[in-house]
Amino acid sequence: MEQPFDLENFNRRMPYTVPDNFFKDMEDTIISSVESQKSPIKVMPIKSNRRKILFSVAAAVAAIALLVVVLQTVISKKGGSEGSFERVELAFNHLSAEDQAFLLDVYEDDAFIY
Repeated sequence: MEQPFDLENFNRRMPYTVPDNFFKDMEDTIISSVESQKSPIKVMPIKSNRRKILFSVAAAVAAIALLVVVLQTVISKKGGSEGSFERVELAFNHLSAEDQAFLLDVYEDDAFIY
């Protein structure tokens, strides 16, 4: 039969020891290892950065120009410019007299049109 564990009679001595100057030696070893592995900082030439920025800007401008051309093509195929006033007039005529008066009032007060 096992005897119950008695904490009061348990030996509290630390079973492990560390040699003298162990942590200082370990720190020195790590620092020397890291310093030997350092690589010089690489600085990119300014011209290389300018080329990348210029290329990025040119690509963005080309993408916007392509988007404008595509949108104009799509709008013109849908009849965006041809008969657009007739469609607006037809929609305006379907509004109530109160809504028509409001739109005309807003149009007359618009600072950007005049």
